[in-house]
Amino acid sequence: MRFPIQLLLALCLIAGLQSCQREVDYAVPPTPTNGGSGGNNGGGGGGNNGGTTADSSYLPLATGNWWKFKDSTSGNFQTQTVSSRTIPFNGRNFTAIALSPAASGVDTTYYTHDATDYRFLALVAMPNIRLEYLYLRDTVMGATWSTNAGSVNGFPATTQGTVLETNISKNILGTTFQKVIHSYLEVTYGGIGIVARYHFYSAKGVGVIAIYSDLGMPGGPQSRVAQELEDYHLN
Repeated sequence: MRFPIQLLLALCLIAGLQSCQREVDYAVPPTPTNGGSGGNNGGGGGGNNGGTTADSSYLPLATGNWWKFKDSTSGNFQTQTVSSRTIPFNGRNFTAIALSPAASGVDTTYYTHDATDYRFLALVAMPNIRLEYLYLRDTVMGATWSTNAGSVNGFPATTQGTVLETNISKNILGTTFQKVIHSYLEVTYGGIGIVARYHFYSAKGVGVIAIYSDLGMPGGPQSRVAQELEDYHLN
């Protein structure tokens, strides 16, 4: 069975990946049995955070905040910068994040969070992608959730999430971050099956510090990709 390229594009967008064409070896975190498969200032490039931010959430969304990620699919870097623009979607206000360079031709993604739930939104007019992923829930280890995530060209998407670890330390590109939550997310397309598995690492007061992804349609080529925080700045 052949799958539209739009479905693969949607998988790349959640991780802000510049492409899904190259594989990389990394240590795969343990997969949950019920599933499928305040850090230091800055990353390996020397951060310029300048001190403790007032936002102690797992995704500070002050205008001008930015995160620079190393993208294993290209070996290049991508900077994600918080803008002042917001859009309403499903009763929530999402903040626009500018991607430089663009990810798979898309230059903006959207995030929001409340006291516990952290969400990512991908909106693309052509192809028709409308996906909202709950990628992190700030709760106890072992907690799970299931959500309807929207659709890609008419294919409905659902997610299954799990909190695998809480309050851990995690070394990313030479920098050790504290108070990290490790969440796991599976994405299923209706009539197709599980198409993506994501491991998110989010540091309190910093944001997402790493995403490790296994992407691909059942029975088709699979891509293993990593996006790791190299530097960041918080206002």
